Amino acid sequence: MPATRMMRTRIPSRPPRRPSLSALGALAFALGALSCGGDALDPDRPPVASVVVVPNRLSVGVGASATLTAEARDAAGALLRGRKIAWATQDPAVATVSSAGVVTGVRAGEVQVAATSEGKSAIVAVTVTPKAVASIRLTPAGDVRLFVSETKQMAAEPLASDGSVLADRALTWSSNSPSVASVSTTGLITAVAPGGAVITAASEGKTAVVAVTVSAVPVASVAVSPASDVVVVSQTLQLSAVPRDAQGTALTGRAVSWTSSDATRATVSSTGMVTGVAPGAVTITATSEGKVGTASITVQAKPVSAVIVSPSQVSLEPGQTRQLTAQVTDDQGNVLSGRPISYSSDNAAVATVSASGLVTGVAPGTAKVTATSEGKSGTADVTVTAVPVASVDVAPAQSSLTVGQTVTLVATARDAKGNVLQGRGTAWTSGSTSIATVSSAGVVTAVGPGDVFIFAAIEGKFGSAVVNVRQPPPPPGPVDKITVSPATATMTANQTQTLQLTATLTDANGTVLTGRQITWSSSNLLRATVDQTGRVTARASKGTVTITATSEGKSGISTITIQ
Repeated sequence: MPATRMMRTRIPSRPPRRPSLSALGALAFALGALSCGGDALDPDRPPVASVVVVPNRLSVGVGASATLTAEARDAAGALLRGRKIAWATQDPAVATVSSAGVVTGVRAGEVQVAATSEGKSAIVAVTVTPKAVASIRLTPAGDVRLFVSETKQMAAEPLASDGSVLADRALTWSSNSPSVASVSTTGLITAVAPGGAVITAASEGKTAVVAVTVSAVPVASVAVSPASDVVVVSQTLQLSAVPRDAQGTALTGRAVSWTSSDATRATVSSTGMVTGVAPGAVTITATSEGKVGTASITVQAKPVSAVIVSPSQVSLEPGQTRQLTAQVTDDQGNVLSGRPISYSSDNAAVATVSASGLVTGVAPGTAKVTATSEGKSGTADVTVTAVPVASVDVAPAQSSLTVGQTVTLVATARDAKGNVLQGRGTAWTSGSTSIATVSSAGVVTAVGPGDVFIFAAIEGKFGSAVVNVRQPPPPPGPVDKITVSPATATMTANQTQTLQLTATLTDANGTVLTGRQITWSSSNLLRATVDQTGRVTARASKGTVTITATSEGKSGISTITIQ
């Protein structure tokens, strides 16, 4: 039988089938015939009662051999030496056996091998196992390099330890990175995405691997669409670029960079969006992996169709500002940038406007501001209103008067930000005219003792000040007491040091008296002198001296120690 057919034989999973009685009988008869000889008829020799084979079960691989040992024994189990043993196999196509008991596997399967001596036999079940896979041979050998979408057919052959090919063995294929390279059950490798992958063929625990490197298909050309077109200044045009391989197939996922031959006429974004800048011709280039495609673009200017001023209605207070914006559009309403715009006001006494459209309120009234570009214009109506009064301050906030005295109050109007508002009329009122009155000019006159609020009203806002009115004090009386300060002091003799004393005169009510004549004197001129302003000068003599201040018969003293 051919070896290839033998390797395809599978070992049954169920226990081996026992040979039929007729087969065993035939095997035993054949062995008996072989084993009978003259020695068996010798009356002095003990007959063979049984045959024992070791081992009683045998497993041998295809092409491999194993030896069985048979012993003849008498009825008592004693070993009988020198007895002939005959060997036979039930199926030589599965396993053969030599006259010495050497069993050789031919193909996978189960077979009975019998040993017979003098009509007695022993049967051994022999299992022939297929050759084990020792390695796997891959074809083609070596690493595989593919472009995305390319395929490569691999072949795998399980090999026995002797290098022979083991046919009909189950093979499995796998990829460690199917997202890079996949493999079919028949070993067909398909490149999916750039990167690296390992393809493995496995059979009966043995494996073989091949490294696969997948590269992107190179760009051969770049097609830009549209190849030529027109765009107006400040408008846009979308270009598209398609990288293609050498066969003209579009390649996806490839990076494309865009450039303009003259960015002062047209720019192009990273996505191929062309923007017109100034009239003229420009070439837009798309580059991918070193290959380029171009588009010829003509940039045209568009005339101004309208000027829209925003906001169209402006309300200001004098001194406030508001920025106007002017939008220049074409006949389709598209905004045109970079067009010169001039501004003017028809009433600069009410509102002025700068070259950039900044409106400034001057005085209450109305004005119209016009924005003009290339003969087209738009307007905004400006209304200037007086700043409303938010608060009123009155100064001084508090005054103390005696009956008959006056004080002038000043009212200041302020806006919500605290800014002073000029030229606003003020209305004055007194909370109690029996205490104080107030004129239209804010002059308060004390009338009688008490406290009163004086109110200033400006455009509905009020401020106030408190005025305290007291009776005039009684006229001062004669000097009742003189207090000299400091009351005591120390000075150094023979020094130019001086000490200024002060005298405070009060009447019987404790009212401080001013303008009264004061006379100063020293109790010892050798120790200290005093002038008529109360300035004391130390002399050579040491000791204590009394300085006296006298007015209207009353005196006060200060004691000076000269050291």
